[in-house]
Parts: sequence; structure tokens; C-alpha cells
Amino acid sequence: MIFRWNGRTVIGRPGDTIAIALWRQGIRAIGYSRKCHRPLGAGGHIVQGALVTVDGRPNVHADHTRVVAGMDVRRQGSWPSQSVDLLAIARWMPRRWTRNGFERPYWLRSGTTRFELWERLLISLAGSADPPRTGTPSPEGRRWDGHVVVVGGGPAGVRAANAAAAAGEQVCLVTRSARLGSYATALGQPPLVADPRVVTLLEHEVVGVYRHGTVVLAAPRDADAPASVLVAHRLVIATGRESVAPVVPGHDLPGVLEVRAALRWAEALGSDLGPTVVLGTGGEQVIADALRGYGVDVRSARHSTELEAILGTNSVRAVRIDGKTIPCRSVVHGGPWVSNGSLPFQASASGTLRLTGARLPDNVSVIGSAADAGEPLALAARGSLGGAPVCACMDVFVDDIAARLTEGDSHIEELKRATSCGMGPCQGFPCWETLRSVVSHLTGEAITDTPSARPPSRGLTVAQAAGLDGLLDPE
Repeated sequence: MIFRWNGRTVIGRPGDTIAIALWRQGIRAIGYSRKCHRPLGAGGHIVQGALVTVDGRPNVHADHTRVVAGMDVRRQGSWPSQSVDLLAIARWMPRRWTRNGFERPYWLRSGTTRFELWERLLISLAGSADPPRTGTPSPEGRRWDGHVVVVGGGPAGVRAANAAAAAGEQVCLVTRSARLGSYATALGQPPLVADPRVVTLLEHEVVGVYRHGTVVLAAPRDADAPASVLVAHRLVIATGRESVAPVVPGHDLPGVLEVRAALRWAEALGSDLGPTVVLGTGGEQVIADALRGYGVDVRSARHSTELEAILGTNSVRAVRIDGKTIPCRSVVHGGPWVSNGSLPFQASASGTLRLTGARLPDNVSVIGSAADAGEPLALAARGSLGGAPVCACMDVFVDDIAARLTEGDSHIEELKRATSCGMGPCQGFPCWETLRSVVSHLTGEAITDTPSARPPSRGLTVAQAAGLDGLLDPE
């Protein structure tokens, strides 16, 4: 299937996502960071690196959207064009110029022509695009009423859903994967099967929890498909834990892949994914063997704490471990493992603005590995940590956090607001976890506070949101 990338002809294979087809052609960098315009890629938690414009529609996820013959895909944030990008000069700006963020400068008053011009520039710097000029029809939203909503399609989630269905309860299971237990199956475990009485929403993500866990908003990966409102008496969160890349210089380079994404990509790319280096916190050999089963050339499998730096300019070129350089095309991380606390926070949040988390309501439970304590994040084994990104989308680095601490900011919420850390399309995960680890490292104090996590925790289109009108009575 032939499509176009920034005017260039690219050949994709049936079933390819845009990101996989581009990788096969040697194109790793898809997006740009917001402030410094550094190249970013897909394949992990850096959402900014996966957003593209397809046939005039902005902010399409290249790592979820399958190739269609004739589609026109363009990089976002280039100016004046994709082939000539003058904004790349921002990469060489002193980072202290943008250390405190620049979305709301004190020297520009809102409502003025100068501020409007500034906002248009920010649209480009943010890697975003102008909205489509033609109207987009709103897919009519769906409402499901039942007894139990289970979030997560891994072993714990499927077991919980099946148990509830066997007890005669109406159950809806939501998973962002295309098939149940995809990660466990890729590592050699038996396939998971849901009870046929369970309503299953594949390739959906829960982006909002409301009314103390009795109302759940699920958005599909497909931007043309409708979002769903799920109303139930009980909510079970079985989202598991997610891998966070080691905090070292270069960990945001295109080619650094979270293990779940890497296994999906390896199934399609085979040897084209490597040579690769696998990092983990005990399971790296199992991951390496699974990748080798797809034909990937795994050069080394090491503990995440041994990593010193990831080398490259526009994409991964090598890693440095124990003072030695190992050439590679990709880096796959399978640990440290951390739970995303966004949904539990939303379920427990109180107050008018839902800024404060509290004890989980009795009707909400967190099960499986999602209930386990997170592993300590891996910081650079040696050398300078200052140039390591804390938030890749917003260009927040360790030395930026150190500067704010010196100036008197100490609370996580203060640091988030001062630097815009975690305020990009990822909505805080894993950036806030990284921020807490960095602050603990710099101050020597344990940090337990976390910024407020409010819905939606992931993107849904305006059309999808509009399609929900009338499905739920206001509080």
C-alpha cells in the first residue's frame, strides 16, 4: 500500500500502523518536543512523538492508526514547511531561556494582537496543527449500564471479569490492546479468553472516572468511532504496571521503545527492529528471548540500573554501559515497573475542582500488579544526570528541576506548574513519577505527594465528546 509522508512516497504492508511503516523505511523521528523542537518518536509514553496530521486531520496517533492506501501523512510543527523547518533553531537555544515555560509569558498581555501571534507560534512549537477547516461529524456516543466495569485486559482483569460474569453480574471489560492478554501471550503465557457474557471493548482506553467510580468514560483508538459512557455500581482497576525508561541522557530519542510496543512492532518488523539492547529489572532475558523469537538481533540484555546514556542525535545510535559503547538501532525497556495512579486518583478525588485525592470508595478496587508498589526508577549509573529529560514533550530536564529547587520551589505541584512538566498530551505519566524520583535524588528526601490527575487522562476528539451529549444527566 502506497501512502505519502511529507510528500514522499512510502510503501506500507497490510496491517502496518503508520509508525511501523515509517520505521521500515528508516524514519524514526515523527514529532517534535514543544519548547526546543527536538526530534521525538513513537513506541512508548511520549505521545508528542506519535502525533501526525492525516488527510488534513491533526493529532492522529501514528502508532495506533493503520495505513490506508493513498493517505497523506504529514509531520506536525514544522515551519514554514515539512522540508524546510526553521523552528529547528530552537534546539540550540540555551535551555535556561525556556526553563520556566513560555506558554504564559508575563511580558505579553492576553487579548492583544501580539499575544495572538504568540499563540499561533506556540501551535507550531507544540507540534500541533491548525484544526480542519471542514466540520467533522460527531459519532453518536454509546451508553452501557451494568454492575461492574473492569479496566485492563491482562490476566488479573480477565479473571475478575469472568468471576463477576459467573456470579450473574453484567460486566464490561475495557482494554487498550487489540486482543486480551497480548503482553502475557507474547511472553509465552497461554492466551486469555473472556466469558462470552462479558461485554469487551478492545482498543479502548478509559480516559475519565467520575462520580466516585460509578461513571467511566472510554475512548476508542479510532478517532471516527464513538466514545462510551459506562455506568455501573462497581469499578475494578486492573491496568497492571508500566515500564518507565531509565532516567539517562537520551532516553527520549526515537528508537527507545516500551516493551509492550516493542513486542507488537517486532511481530511486524522482525529483524528490522534491531539490532537492539534490552533493559529490565529481572525480566530482561525473557524479553530478549521473546524478541529473538521474532528474528530481532538482540545485542545485549542488561539491568536498567547499569545504563549510563543512550547515544544519538535524531535517533538511537548506541548505548553506553560500563563505559563501553554498544551500537544499536533500538533500546527496549521492560522495567522499572510503576503503576499509573491517574484512575485511582480520579475515583477518589474530592472537592469542587477534584484536586485532592482521598481513600478509594468502597465500590472501587485496584487488583493485580496495579496494586503493587512501584519499583524505584533507574537513574544514570554514572556521569552527568543534568541533561537527562524528565518530561520529553515539554523539554524539562533534570538541571531545570535542580534550578527550581535552588530558587525555592519544593512541592511537586509547584514544580509541575513552574516547568510545565507532565502537562503535554501524556497528561503526567510517567513524567510525574520521574519528577518525584529526581526530586528525591536531588534532595535526599522521600517524596510521596503527586500532582492532581483529572480527566480526561488521554485524548479524545471534540466530535467524540460532542457525541456523548444527553447520555448522562448532570450532577
